[in-house]
Amino acid sequence: MLSPEKNIFLSIPEESVMLILHPAQVVACDHDVYTAVVEEDDVLLEPEQEIFLYFEISRTFMKQSARIKEVAPEDPKRLIRFTTIGNAVSSEKREVYRVPIQFRELTATIGGEKNCRLQDVSETGFSVSACLDINIGEVIQVTLRYEDEAFTGRACLQSVQQLDDKRKRYGFYCIDKQLSPGSLPRGLHLISLAVQREHLRGLERTG
Repeated sequence: MLSPEKNIFLSIPEESVMLILHPAQVVACDHDVYTAVVEEDDVLLEPEQEIFLYFEISRTFMKQSARIKEVAPEDPKRLIRFTTIGNAVSSEKREVYRVPIQFRELTATIGGEKNCRLQDVSETGFSVSACLDINIGEVIQVTLRYEDEAFTGRACLQSVQQLDDKRKRYGFYCIDKQLSPGSLPRGLHLISLAVQREHLRGLERTG
């Protein structure tokens, strides 16, 4: 899946409670040892360190574990050599229940783009149908509105899927964690619970 000139992102598990993505590019592969150029020079990287790799495959944001074998300071860029661990998995798959909400006609503001139609939500992410100028891996400001209240925070674009000639489905992962009033995690939590309750009531009526 990884090949020379492949753009990737690095994430250090211990770095923060939030997902921080550091851009890099694979420049070589020799017997399952990959060499990548890290664009930032202040990222704490060292041999034997385990990291996560994020990259796009067939318009889906993937995640894979890796172990650094060598860190080689270069001028002007820094090189790392690493091996991958296990298989890559879709980072779009959330570990909590995801509910469709197209019928609710809820919208989000993504960056400066208003009225992006929400497709589904979970407590860790959401998707919208829209036409956005944004790249996979980009972190952007998001505002959801629910019951006359705004919920704002940061989300990372994980996948893009073509819906029709004009619209695409964009899958986002919420990188903020605090359930404080007015926060994006708080909004996702409230919307997800409300829709799940509605689904359960509908099942009880038809059961």
